[in-house]
Amino acid sequence: MIPSKHGSLPLLLTAMFSLILVVSGAFLLLYFPRPLIAIAIVLLTAVTTVSVLMVHRNTRKKMEALSQATRALSMKLTALANGDREVSFYTKNPSEFNEIAQAAELLQYELDKNERERVRWSQDITHDLRTPVTAMKIQLEGMRDGVLAPSEDRYRLLFKEINELEIMLSDFSLLNRIETPDLVLQKEWLSSEEIIKTLYERFNIQADKEGINLIVRWDKFYFKADSSLFLRAASNLIQNALSYSSSGAEVHLSFRLYDNMIQLTVENPGNIPEEELPLLFQRLYRGESSRTTSGSGLGLTIAKSIAQLHQGDIQAMNSNRGTTLFIMTINMVIS
Repeated sequence: MIPSKHGSLPLLLTAMFSLILVVSGAFLLLYFPRPLIAIAIVLLTAVTTVSVLMVHRNTRKKMEALSQATRALSMKLTALANGDREVSFYTKNPSEFNEIAQAAELLQYELDKNERERVRWSQDITHDLRTPVTAMKIQLEGMRDGVLAPSEDRYRLLFKEINELEIMLSDFSLLNRIETPDLVLQKEWLSSEEIIKTLYERFNIQADKEGINLIVRWDKFYFKADSSLFLRAASNLIQNALSYSSSGAEVHLSFRLYDNMIQLTVENPGNIPEEELPLLFQRLYRGESSRTTSGSGLGLTIAKSIAQLHQGDIQAMNSNRGTTLFIMTINMVIS
């Protein structure tokens, strides 16, 4: 019978120690009386044998404990993979498994959180899509049944609902694309001056029409970013500011360079309740002051996701001037 790997360990160690004792004994015979040497060798052999057997016993116990811990952890991870989100990973096992158990606990928490958010988002999407569809259905059924007379205003309302539906579907598609892990940014060198001019031309007509003064300031520098996505993030912030500004208001847009960070700031009159500030970038979130506004409710979420793709972020805050600021900062810049 071939001994196991761990079973042969004590024999190997005993043989090694015996060889050392024989050599040592031969050497000691030259200097010490034989009776003393014999007694010493017997004692050393006994101590060595007992030590080796104890090491072997402890090793077997540790291997058995590790084996049991591995099987238990494997069963728990399998349950987690099968959808169980109430698995207890608490363990008294060796410290090596404590770190794995803690990581598994964190994984379970994140999985449960993401699954709950996905369900809630699906429900919110269904609700937001149902609203314009229901409005159009009522109008069309009314005209079909002769209850409502076709008119320019009614057609205008239908086109408005269709446009809202198109915007929502477009935003859902874009958010899904930019949150895809394998998305590759199409980065290129951009001029701050060209970016700010593009944004001004894009929104100045709307601002004039609504009686809002759009004021822009910028530093001259170059930075590397995905042009299309960066403009979309900045546009969402500006559109948000215009949507919550009334006639006669000023909306300030600045594009600055600070210590190798670019900072785009959009400022408009108003105040956001402090309890709502952490929620602004959640999918489909609308504060109490924006329940009647149009849009998909994804504009700020999309903007923040784009900023994070560029190793940056967006923060919202209230100033002491009675204004609201949205500040997008992005790394990777060359002046």
